[in-house]
Amino acid sequence: MNTEANGNGIRGAPAAGSVRGAAGPVPAAAGLVLFPFRVCMASVASPVLRLELKTHLARSPLPYLASSVLVLAAGLIFAAVYGMKARFVELESGGSAAGTGVFFALTVVATAYILLAAPWISCGSFSREKREGTMDLLASTALTPSEVVGGKTISAFLRAFMPVLAMLPFFMLGSRLGGVGPLEIPKHYALFASATLFTTASGVMWSLIFRPVGLAGIVNFLVSVYAILILGVAVAIVARVAIGAYSGFSWIGMSGAFCLLAMALWALSILIYRKASKWDY
Repeated sequence: MNTEANGNGIRGAPAAGSVRGAAGPVPAAAGLVLFPFRVCMASVASPVLRLELKTHLARSPLPYLASSVLVLAAGLIFAAVYGMKARFVELESGGSAAGTGVFFALTVVATAYILLAAPWISCGSFSREKREGTMDLLASTALTPSEVVGGKTISAFLRAFMPVLAMLPFFMLGSRLGGVGPLEIPKHYALFASATLFTTASGVMWSLIFRPVGLAGIVNFLVSVYAILILGVAVAIVARVAIGAYSGFSWIGMSGAFCLLAMALWALSILIYRKASKWDY
C-alpha cells in the first residue's frame, strides 16, 4: 500500500489511482481539498513535533528571550504613546488617537520581527540534522515524510509566533484607548500568523536544500522579506482596483495568500524530503 500516493501523508491511505477508479474524480478532488487538514493532523500527532518542542522550548531560552524583548518593546511603546495622549487630536469618530497610535506602533514592531527575525528560526530544521549526521537516522524511522516535515514546520511556527502572541495584551490595551475597531485585533493576528507560517515553511524547505544553516537562513530571509512585501503591495493594488478600498478584502486576501503559499512550500518540502531520504515504504 502506498502511504503517500495521493499526497495526504497519512499512513495506510489508499493510492490516488484506486480512489479515482472506485468513485470517479469527485473523491479525488475532495482529497485534494482536505490535504492541508490531513497533513496538519498527521503533523500534530507526530513524535517529531513533541521532540522539537521539548528540545527548543524546554531546554532553550531563546524563544523566551525573544518574547521578553518584544514584550518590553511593546510596554515601552504603550507607555510612551499613552503618556503623550494629550498631544493627539481626537478622531472624528470620537475615539482616541492614542489608541490608533499605540496599535500602529505595535503593528510596526510585530511586522519588523516577522520580517527580520522569524525567517531565521526554521532555517536549521534539517540543516542541523545534516551537520550532526542524524539525517539518515531520522529517515530510517517509520515516520512518514509528512510527519517529519510537518512536525518540524509546526514546531518552528510555534516558536516563531510565540513572541508575537506575547504582545497580544498590549494590542488589547491599545484597542481599549479607542480609535480601533473590535475586529482589528483578529485581523492583524490573522495576518501575523499567516505570514509567520509562510516564513517558517520557507525556512524548512531551504534547510532541506542547503546544508549550511547560515546559507539557508540568508536565502530564507531574502525570499521571505521580498515575498511578504511584494505580496502585500500586490493584494493592496488588487483590492483598490477591484473593490475601491484597501480595507475589507486586503487582510483576507493577504492571509489566504500566505496560507496557500505556506501549504505549497510544505508540500514541496515533503517531496524534497522523500527524495533526500529515499523514503519508499
